[in-house]
Amino acid sequence: MKLYRLTLLACLLVVSFTGLKAQEQSRFVYGGGVSIAISDYLDIDISPRVGYKLTPDFTVGLLAKYEYLDYDNTSEPYKANIYGGGAYAQYNVSSLFANQSLPFNIYAHTEYQYLYSKIDWKRDNYSNYDTRNRWFVGGGFSVPFGVKSSFYTTIMYDILAVIENKGDEYSNKPVISVGVQF
Repeated sequence: MKLYRLTLLACLLVVSFTGLKAQEQSRFVYGGGVSIAISDYLDIDISPRVGYKLTPDFTVGLLAKYEYLDYDNTSEPYKANIYGGGAYAQYNVSSLFANQSLPFNIYAHTEYQYLYSKIDWKRDNYSNYDTRNRWFVGGGFSVPFGVKSSFYTTIMYDILAVIENKGDEYSNKPVISVGVQF
């Protein structure tokens, strides 16, 4: 079993370094985020993405999403598995400030997601299925490290949730996404 893990780790490292070397001549960008929130609930989110730089400042791409939620400390405890995907576009507005030498990039960002949820209600032993469209609009900044890598932080609002749930206090809250791009 230990040999299997070492072999798998070695293969992943070789693929990673080969991919990074090939990327130096490529307009493709790869990345995504992983988040874990633990308080009175558990929330694990994995969101890989791949994009293509149409210009040095404008990138479009595809994303995938998986999120696991486990709420025990509510009046109706439940678990949820959320799957989905979508597309995004991002424009680097730092280039508009060409006279400035900034140590980071500022960008405008939008993304569309289509999500499928399976919710298991613990108390009633009942499952429910749901689909949801999400359209995020916002912006953020990225801090470069290495040759083609950067850490990013994006703050977005779900425009469709705001429109559809005018009285819902949670629909007006921003979503903060943090990740790495190569």
